[in-house]
Amino acid sequence: MRRYSGHIIHKPSTWLTLFRCDTGHLYFYHHPSCPDCRGRLRPVRSRGEGLLVSHTTIQITPTGESVSLGIVKHKGGAKTLCRIIGETRGNGRDRVSIFQKDGLYYVFGRSKRAKIRR
Repeated sequence: MRRYSGHIIHKPSTWLTLFRCDTGHLYFYHHPSCPDCRGRLRPVRSRGEGLLVSHTTIQITPTGESVSLGIVKHKGGAKTLCRIIGETRGNGRDRVSIFQKDGLYYVFGRSKRAKIRR
């Protein structure tokens, strides 16, 4: 269990539920049909690992604390916007662990300070 920006985060699950069509397109969120080919989407379990492609920090928020956001590409090809918890190098090659909590996606950088104790 760790505390980041006043929030206590428990060790995230290493598995995510993503959605894949028969053609192989992969998405983080469920759609009525595949946005690319209109095929049927089925839930698949996948490891919560990806690559932080881009990131930014929002300095002014309603709560007064800064928020780091990033675009994460899952190794299967799906992309999503995530809140970054911990440190990342920000060079576009950061390997991260993705987890979902309360319908939102978060990432932990795999730097020394971002490791999570079991």
